[in-house]
Amino acid sequence: ANLVEEFFCGPDPGPASVRLRSLTSFHFRWPQDRVEEVLGAVQETLPELAELLAVEIDPVDVESLLVRAREQMLSVGLQVAVQKKASEDRISELAIQNEALKRTAQLDPLTGLANRAEFDRRLDECVTHRRNGEVADALGLLMIDVDHFKRVNDEHGHMVGDEALKMVGRVLGSVSRQSDTCIRYGGEEFAIIMPRTTFAGLESLSERIRAAIAAETVRLDGDGRLSITVSLGGACIDRFSRAEDAGSLVEIADQCLYQAKADGRNRSVFYPFSELPAER
Repeated sequence: ANLVEEFFCGPDPGPASVRLRSLTSFHFRWPQDRVEEVLGAVQETLPELAELLAVEIDPVDVESLLVRAREQMLSVGLQVAVQKKASEDRISELAIQNEALKRTAQLDPLTGLANRAEFDRRLDECVTHRRNGEVADALGLLMIDVDHFKRVNDEHGHMVGDEALKMVGRVLGSVSRQSDTCIRYGGEEFAIIMPRTTFAGLESLSERIRAAIAAETVRLDGDGRLSITVSLGGACIDRFSRAEDAGSLVEIADQCLYQAKADGRNRSVFYPFSELPAER
């Protein structure tokens, strides 16, 4: 660039002329007459280019332009910052809303416990971990049924029945461990998934739940109070074969629950073995 400037605009273009002609011929592989033709054409247009570029700007106007440019840049920068913050806030708000919707979809609206869909997902996850050997601790499951619940609805109405279910849900949440998952399985039936437990732990939790619910009452119209009881069936298994799934554990716990009800209700029956039987 300096060589070109010296040739076209310098006071003594002689030396620059020789070098420029040599470099032009070398880089573009032009013959000497082609080089002379191009350089001559450029020299002929220089006066016209100089006239076009000879624009004078008042220094005061230049300063004003710079001030306005800085103000505009600041304004644009602030707008971009505000828009970015608004976008980030909106993304954060949507993330919170999505998480709330996801959480709501996992809950039973009456009791606030996990619902049946979450029960299926969580139990299958726990069984898979043990079947694959990822977790060595036993997995416990309690199935819980409110005794004579149809009679409660028939004699006292569905609102009292709903209050009874809410009370059971509160007791399950307060008595169980933080690592346990309490579920409203359907109707008047509940369940608790107990990861990393033992048969003694399953038995202990079952008795605490039974006693706590028996000690609670549900308010009736006037000064009346209603007591309810629950029956429980539990299974605690530490090994699953590859052919077995979560349904195996549910089936065993359900059988124990039915036995508890057949034995007179307000009691617990357990399946204590460490392996599933070969035939059921």
